[in-house]
Amino acid sequence: MSLLGVGSSGLAAAYAAINATSNNIANVNTPGYSRQNVVQTTVPGQFSSGGFFGRSSGGFFGRGVTIESIRRAFDAQVNGQVQFSEAQSAEAATQSRLMRTVDELFAADDVGVGNALDNFFSSMTQASSRPSDIASRAAVISSGLQLVSRLNQASSQIDEQGRNVDLGIRATVVQINSLAQKIGRLNEAIALARGSGQTPNDLLDQRDEVVRQLNTQVGVSTLEQSDGSLNVFVSSGAALVVGTTPASMSIGFDLTDPQKQLVGLSSANGATTINLQLSPASLNGGALAGQMKFRDTNLVDAKNELGRLATAIASTFNAIHAAGTNMNGTAGQALFTLPAPVALPSALNTGTGAISVSVAAASGLKPSDYRIDYNGSQYTITRLQDGAKSTTASMPVTLDGIAITLTGTPAAGDSFQLQPVRNAAAGIKLAFSDPRTLAFGLSNASGDNRNALALAAVAEQATLGGLTFSQALGEISAKVGATARGLETSASIADKLLTQARSEQSSVSGVNLDEEAAKLIRYQQAYQASAKVIATAQTLFQTLIDMGR
Repeated sequence: MSLLGVGSSGLAAAYAAINATSNNIANVNTPGYSRQNVVQTTVPGQFSSGGFFGRSSGGFFGRGVTIESIRRAFDAQVNGQVQFSEAQSAEAATQSRLMRTVDELFAADDVGVGNALDNFFSSMTQASSRPSDIASRAAVISSGLQLVSRLNQASSQIDEQGRNVDLGIRATVVQINSLAQKIGRLNEAIALARGSGQTPNDLLDQRDEVVRQLNTQVGVSTLEQSDGSLNVFVSSGAALVVGTTPASMSIGFDLTDPQKQLVGLSSANGATTINLQLSPASLNGGALAGQMKFRDTNLVDAKNELGRLATAIASTFNAIHAAGTNMNGTAGQALFTLPAPVALPSALNTGTGAISVSVAAASGLKPSDYRIDYNGSQYTITRLQDGAKSTTASMPVTLDGIAITLTGTPAAGDSFQLQPVRNAAAGIKLAFSDPRTLAFGLSNASGDNRNALALAAVAEQATLGGLTFSQALGEISAKVGATARGLETSASIADKLLTQARSEQSSVSGVNLDEEAAKLIRYQQAYQASAKVIATAQTLFQTLIDMGR
C-alpha cells in the first residue's frame, strides 16, 4: 500500500473513532445505551525483497489500519445481575406499596373496628347496671350496629383492594404481552442484521432495554441462540419468547373459586399449544409476582383474621344471649347473624361428594382457608395459611374449631376448598333492632341483670386463642404492621442491591463524558496527523514527478 493509502486508512479510522465517540456523547442519557468503541486492527504488512531505490534491504512494510468492528461495552454477567435485581426490586416494591394500604386500614383505631368494639363493650357495661332502661338498651343496639358496620366496612375495603389488584394484574399482563412482542420483532431484526457478519449494537441495546422493562413486570431468564435471537423464559421454565414467536399471557378463573382471577401462559411447541397456569410461587420477581402474592397471601390473611374475630364475637355473644330472658318474657335469640362458611368443590371433581362446614368451637378457629384432597382411601386436609396437613380415613371430622361433614361419594382425585371465616366480617349483622329483645335477665323478674353482666364480662375474658377480643384485634393490627414493615425492609434492601448492580453496569457500559472528551481530542489529533501524512505523500509524489521532467 502506498504512503497515500496508509494516510487514508488512518484518516478513515480516526474519523470512525470520532464518529463513535460523538455517538457516545449524544446518547449519554439514552436508557439502555451501551458505550461503543471502534476496534482497529493493522492491515497485514506487504513483503518487499528489493527495498527502495535499489537498496538490497527488504521486509514487511505496513499498509495502514482497518476497522474490524464497532463493539459495544457489554458484560453479559453484569447485565444479567441487573435484570435479576430489577425483577426482585419490582416485586418487593409492589408488594410493599400494596401492603401499606392494609396497614393503614388496621391502624385507624379512632375510626376502625377497635373503637367500635370498645364502644360496644362500654354500652353493654352501662346497660348491665340499668337493665330496665330502654335508653341504655337502645345504646347497646346502636353500638352493636356500629360494630357490625365497621366490620362490614373493613372487609369491604379489603375486597376493594383485591379488585384493584386484579385490575392491576390485567394491566400488567397486557404490558408483558406487548414487551414479549417487541422482543420477538427485535429478534427478527437482529438475526437479519447478523447475517451481514457485523453486530447490530443499537438493536442489541434496544432489546436489552426491553428485557429490562420486562423484568420489572415479570422475572425472566434468557438464552441467546446462534443467530443472535434471544429466547425468554419465566422462572417456571415456560417459554415467553422463542425466536420471533412470543407466547401469550391471559386471564382466567380458578376452577375451585370462580371469584379468583388466575394468570395463564399459552405458548406454541410445534403444532401443539401448551397452556400453563402461573402461580405466585412459579414467578421469580416482577410486579406481577408482587401483585399476586399480595392478593393471594396478604389480603387473604387479613380478611381471614378479621373474619375469625367476627365469628368469635358472634358465637360468644350468641351463646350467652340465648341463655337469657328478654323484656317480653321470652328466651333470648341470637344477637348476631353470620354468613354460612363456604365449601367449594373443584370443577374437575367427578364424584358426587359435597362438603359442608360449621363452627364447632370459635376459640379454636384459625385465620385460614383449607383444602381437602381425596385419594380414594383417605382425606388430606391442608391448612393453607401455614401448609399444616392432617389426614383422616372418614368424615365427619372436627379440626381447628370447625366441623366438616360429607354427603355423597367423592371420587379419587376430588378436592374441595374451605373458607370457614373469610366472609364472616363482610356478612355479620345484628339480629334485631328492638331494645326490648335484648335478653339481659335469667328470669322474668324486673331488674334482673345477671345475663347482662355475663355479656359485659366478655370484654375481660380470654376468648380467642387465650386473648380478649380487644387484645386479639391488637394482635391482628400488630401482625399486619409487622408484615408491612418487613416488606418495606425487603423493598429497601432490593432497591440497594439494584442500585449496586446498576452502578457496576454503568462502570462497564456507561458513558463517561470526561473519558469521551479525552478520546475526542486524541482521535482529532490522529485525524489531523493522518491528514498531514496524506499532504506529505502528495508533496513527495509531486517532487518525484518534477524530478522526472
